[in-house]
Amino acid sequence: MQKSSLSAYMPAALSSFRCGAFDMRIVTLPADRQACFALRLRAYAVYLPPNEIPANGLYTDPFDDLATTLVMGAYDAGRLVASMRLCFSRAWDSTLTLPCAPYYPELETIKSSSSGALMEVSRVAIDPAITNTSYRTTLYASLVRLGLIAPHAAGVSTVLLATQAASEKFYRYMLGLE
Repeated sequence: MQKSSLSAYMPAALSSFRCGAFDMRIVTLPADRQACFALRLRAYAVYLPPNEIPANGLYTDPFDDLATTLVMGAYDAGRLVASMRLCFSRAWDSTLTLPCAPYYPELETIKSSSSGALMEVSRVAIDPAITNTSYRTTLYASLVRLGLIAPHAAGVSTVLLATQAASEKFYRYMLGLE
């Protein structure tokens, strides 16, 4: 797979950087992307009906292959421990580059009133084999930090986070998201 054309809009320093104890990378090599999609499936499998678990062991969808999407991997001592997806909708892009678009008709209004690009954070996944609560919390905080650094570095004006209703309060009160 070619490096996403969106990578050209990201500062080189963001393609791979240290965030706390973890190395964060834009994942472009096919084997690394597959490792992220396999980790994602392991993390999400408990939420999927058995008939929706992909036989190939990879949890992916068409958004993963868009030029406006970056797949990020979090590594600890070279081992993939988490991943997340950042989907962008620049001024000239349709909102259909964002996974949440079909579910939120108000997105067009948000985009038209936005002063820059939109970015949706999605498919956050931590390796379920990691059971140490302190480690998981630190890792999750690093992913949240990445979700705040990336839009700043890319000139994004609006960050979107489509989440389950049960998690909405956390993002509203802890991060000030609307």
